[in-house]
Amino acid sequence: AGSYKFTSASDDGVRVYVDNQLIIDQWIDQSSMTHSVTMNLTEGVHTIKIEYYENYVDAKLIFQLL
Repeated sequence: AGSYKFTSASDDGVRVYVDNQLIIDQWIDQSSMTHSVTMNLTEGVHTIKIEYYENYVDAKLIFQLL
């Protein structure tokens, strides 16, 4: 249990879900951008899902969980 920081850096769209809850919603054409959300999680197993798309050139996706 504790506080966790979820960070994504992407060129173009990205969505990040934790336990089916959308926490980062940047499903748009964009140059490289970084987005972060801090949330508290209970002890136990959690599901993380990342969706990503690239529209044109310079594909990039970085995900960090701290």
